Amino acid sequence: MAENLYTIGNPPAGIYSGDINVGYAFYHVLLDVHARDIKSRRGLDVRCPRYSLNVFGKKAESLSDAKDDNDFKNEIDNYVNSWIDLNRSRDRLNLSFQGTIIDNSSESVDEAQRTFVKLQERGYLINRDRSYFLDLEKIAKEIDLKQGLDRLNFYPSRSKGEFLRFILENTSSPLALTKSTRYSAKNPFNGENLGPLFVSSTIWESYFDQELNTLAIGEKGMLRYAFLRFIIRMATDGTPKNKNIFCFNRIDPEDGYEEWNLEYLTRDPFETDILRYSLIKSHSSNLQKTFLRKSLLKGGKKFVYLIGNISKYFAQRRKVNKTEIFSETSFDSEYVSAMDEFRFGDAINRLELELNDISQNINTAKSSQSDPYLDYLYIRYLKILKKLEPFVPIISKSSADRIGEK
Repeated sequence: MAENLYTIGNPPAGIYSGDINVGYAFYHVLLDVHARDIKSRRGLDVRCPRYSLNVFGKKAESLSDAKDDNDFKNEIDNYVNSWIDLNRSRDRLNLSFQGTIIDNSSESVDEAQRTFVKLQERGYLINRDRSYFLDLEKIAKEIDLKQGLDRLNFYPSRSKGEFLRFILENTSSPLALTKSTRYSAKNPFNGENLGPLFVSSTIWESYFDQELNTLAIGEKGMLRYAFLRFIIRMATDGTPKNKNIFCFNRIDPEDGYEEWNLEYLTRDPFETDILRYSLIKSHSSNLQKTFLRKSLLKGGKKFVYLIGNISKYFAQRRKVNKTEIFSETSFDSEYVSAMDEFRFGDAINRLELELNDISQNINTAKSSQSDPYLDYLYIRYLKILKKLEPFVPIISKSSADRIGEK
């Protein structure tokens, strides 16, 4: 099973600020492009939680004044369940992955406690009056962290240097792992509760029986969340427990986040494709922050209409044998390289150029009634549809359905 399974870890998001905004939608869509591409191109079963949630922490305490711990937990659990029922923007983004990973589940708590015990058994915990710290200096002396780092692939590659520099600058002092918060996983040694960051950094081992293929993280999170996870896994397992780290950039939405209403922008599936296009086009491997322009929504509308209009034209023509169409690979090396390196903006830009070229050539071919050339354009279009599916899945599928190539 593991050989056919590809796992993706997305950073747990807090649930105390309402539904996700366009910033969260940005990285969810990027991960969905990756997940769909892996499934389409490699034929693997991809696992990535649609809902990756952080509940533990001080903010939870404001939700209940119950004195009894069981009553307190029940009230928080009810809040979480109702929150998931009410906040469904992730569903409207047409994400291909399913399921929920949450830090207050029994599985997450058990894994965090097991990991904490392992760290104690290996002598990597420092107890100071019930507060526990990770002995980073001892870990750095006893374990070759550089060798562990070399086992990771970073996207973009510049992130590796930043990560290494952070490790070198932050492994000389102990790191607090516990907090005096009421709502978090209990400390197996009766000290302060385990810190929410510690619990969420160990969460993936409670849900997946294999190492993560890809851990996705923002730049700020990379220097906190990914750092702590890396140190803990090296200390307990001697391995980072994941292969790739995808560090996505932040977006700066034009006119502010409030002007990008997700409920409106995802009001129907085709509008969702338009939003997905806009977010993907904003992604850059070279920038730490990128500007999300409203004009991209207009470009996305033209893009979706272009895909659909070409399919309407070909739906009126005779069909070409599908076996002949896909006798050659649909995925050229340039596309594969861009997708493997998370350069999704580059990939969709190239596909857009190809679509515009097909549209222009259709108009030329129609005037000359050149059937063989139109057949050639038809084959090109179908191959592009195959590549477009991870980016704009709704219009890609409806266009394939329209011309009888499901």
